[in-house]
Amino acid sequence: MKNVFENAAMVITFADLLVRASYIIFAGVLVAKVIISEFQNGTIRNLFVYPISRKQLLTSKLVLVFVFTFIWYLISIAVILICMVILNQFIRIVPDALSISLILKSVPSILTGAFFTSGIGLISLFFGLKRKSQIATIVSSVCIASLLTQNFGGNAGDSLFSIVAIPIVLCMLGIAVAVYSFRNINKVDIN
Repeated sequence: MKNVFENAAMVITFADLLVRASYIIFAGVLVAKVIISEFQNGTIRNLFVYPISRKQLLTSKLVLVFVFTFIWYLISIAVILICMVILNQFIRIVPDALSISLILKSVPSILTGAFFTSGIGLISLFFGLKRKSQIATIVSSVCIASLLTQNFGGNAGDSLFSIVAIPIVLCMLGIAVAVYSFRNINKVDIN
């Protein structure tokens, strides 16, 4: 019987790739539901009546999306990798041992990947606020996820996300989009 993966590192890379794509889209859906839907429906006006600054309201919503995406990314990757370790005990997925110690060695890259993915997920906010559309927000997050996670080299790790500069720049872009989106929010009239 042929093994599904060549080595244990490919299992970790594959799991990370799947979770990354899912949570970029998940962050886009959260942005659409938590922020864009209120602008689209006009219910944000009710929140802006309270004696809390608009910047604080939007900042708290964006931090909520960022932290929620970050935490659930880590939980998901942990569950998938633990299941793969258990499954590898019964069905040989990889020829070498897939152990917890190998997974623990990849924790720093998983943490940075979670941070970058959470930041990249905020890029869809730009498209959603520009059109005041939940659909535009979700479609843009799907496009971003598909561009970043497509395989272009034949190996499991060959994606745009594997080029170190790209996730760093996109994460900074996502955070910049978040900051820019509510920079002039006090001057904006909500229609």
